[in-house]
Amino acid sequence: MFYTIPKDIISLATLEYLGFDGFAAADIWRRWTNWPSESAVKRETDDCIHGMPFIDFATGHLASKRQFDTDDQDDQLWSDCLDQCGIGAQLQMAIMDPALRKIRLTESCLYWVEDSILLRHRGLEQVQRASRDGAKHLQRTRTRPDASSADTSQPSISATMGMAPGISHDTAMSQAALAAANSPGSITLYKAIDQAHLAGMFNDAGEVVDISPLFSKDCATDFMSRESGLYFAVDRDIAEYYACYAKRRGGVNSVAIVQVAISESAIESLSDTELIRTYWPSTEWKNLVFHCRKRQKLPHPLRKFKQAKLIIGTIASKPNFVYERMHDPEQVVERMVLKNRDGRNAVQYAFNDYQGDDFFQEHAVPSIKVFPLTAVELDEWLENRR
Repeated sequence: MFYTIPKDIISLATLEYLGFDGFAAADIWRRWTNWPSESAVKRETDDCIHGMPFIDFATGHLASKRQFDTDDQDDQLWSDCLDQCGIGAQLQMAIMDPALRKIRLTESCLYWVEDSILLRHRGLEQVQRASRDGAKHLQRTRTRPDASSADTSQPSISATMGMAPGISHDTAMSQAALAAANSPGSITLYKAIDQAHLAGMFNDAGEVVDISPLFSKDCATDFMSRESGLYFAVDRDIAEYYACYAKRRGGVNSVAIVQVAISESAIESLSDTELIRTYWPSTEWKNLVFHCRKRQKLPHPLRKFKQAKLIIGTIASKPNFVYERMHDPEQVVERMVLKNRDGRNAVQYAFNDYQGDDFFQEHAVPSIKVFPLTAVELDEWLENRR
């Protein structure tokens, strides 16, 4: 897929690139450019420190569309929601791709619309950084004493992005990446993420200096109600699904599969209070997911999960608002369980924000590998599922 990169990140062209159709983009741009001078809230172009970011203003357009949101199996309801949001045909096709329906139905229409817009915006910022890095490289080359005989051409943006510290030269679906999953005596875990989101995770030497980009962005997840955490899937195909869906929707943003290996002995060394396992269809799992997804304080029998370093359990599906409408944990049914490629219940490892952080740093970080997903790999993956 070919994308035209907007020259200015704050522009009408950017709104169209982000996925809005011509009418919605023009309306958002008109309101941005006609910002009332007397308004107490300023734009980022008027106040670079306290002003409203352009991307926040753009996604704010979706706030009035909540009544059209859906997580229904009926694709027509999704198409209606996308039309009401003013989403262009190209992004609509990406969101509604039949090969990725399984992952789409884990969240709601508005969730994926906003996620796609933010994904594309991070990609634009990544392109800007890569362009600046390429210009710096060219400047350094030209100032060398032997510059006349050296190659002083500027590297392409895609090449500069590919050279990012910490990113493997092997790609996500390569034999090398698949072989790296086989680590005797260890449990290998996977997570899909866009590369722009990994900014700051590695230093120039490719060493991990900050794992915060790997934390969940929502504080109402399966096993944590008010804290963020580190979630990784046991099944590689789950990460592949999420990576391919992000790549399909993400425009120029690069997407990768993050892989870590943790020794079985390290996991076995954890006490019963440090490691807790909970699976569907146990009453405990239903209660935990019910309260966490509703952002509720955990009742006394579940508070042990807040003290655990690691929680291993079944992955729940469906948007948070589905759980928020529930009145009883028994309303959590099997169709809300994510299945892997073989039809089995998908399992995740969740490292608590506080207690699990040190454990992850010690036992997982040294093995981190980031395998970028290429456009060719995405096309092949989609073709095999159509």
